[in-house]
Amino acid sequence: MSDENPSDLGKIFRDLSTLIGDFRISNWGDLTEEDRQTLEDAEWTLLNYSSDFIRNDVENTLNSMNVDLEAISKATSDAKEAVKAITSVKNVLTLTANIIALGGAITSGNVGAISGAIGTLSQTIASVK
Repeated sequence: MSDENPSDLGKIFRDLSTLIGDFRISNWGDLTEEDRQTLEDAEWTLLNYSSDFIRNDVENTLNSMNVDLEAISKATSDAKEAVKAITSVKNVLTLTANIIALGGAITSGNVGAISGAIGTLSQTIASVK
């Protein structure tokens, strides 16, 4: 991987982190203190995943494991659009938890967990739209 070209997954998880942070700030008055903390923690978790994915060239690793990178990319891109469109705090919290679960599955390198997390995230996106 070139130093000038971070991984797409790294960029997507960074964007998701930013979107969650923007939601937290934009909806500050509608959030409980617990919701604010949950979203802030999620923002940092997603940012850390982003850094890990870029640093560890996770896409090449996943590709060598025959993981469907296109499915991950679609699920995370759909998640970005959903976070932008959702106004319900509960739905954003649910979606965020599923995004974090996918990031954790990717980090673990467990193909079955990745596949399951993609499916769960896709179902969540469909149910919160």
